[in-house]
Amino acid sequence: MFGLVIIATVVWVWLHPSSARIYLFIAAAAIAALSLWWGLAPQFWTNLMDENGPVIPVAAIMVSIPLLMWGWHTKSSARSAGILLVIVASAPILGVAVSPPDVARGVLTAVAIMTEPYVIGGILYILSSLNAKATSQ
Repeated sequence: MFGLVIIATVVWVWLHPSSARIYLFIAAAAIAALSLWWGLAPQFWTNLMDENGPVIPVAAIMVSIPLLMWGWHTKSSARSAGILLVIVASAPILGVAVSPPDVARGVLTAVAIMTEPYVIGGILYILSSLNAKATSQ
């Protein structure tokens, strides 16, 4: 099911990047808000994720993949995509990092392993957009 949602969103980003842009910004804001909520109410989210799996990290990945496509397909949006990728992929890590130690133990590493590659991709997009600006001047 999640794979179909990701594929459909990637196709949408590829065919209509300007209309998908609004969705990507809203989705990034939602992931950041959920991660903040995770940091503020860790016990609620721990109970929820014990029953349903890693909801927030999986949602972050589901948003990160279309963001990667957007930054790659629309070169002028690489910097925006990079910034959003860093926010989306770092937010779950920060959310669990501010949780009490008994909640965060073991979870922080797992969340970082799931989302850190997207942080690196976002940083690379930002650096490539800065490099492109420097060479065009």
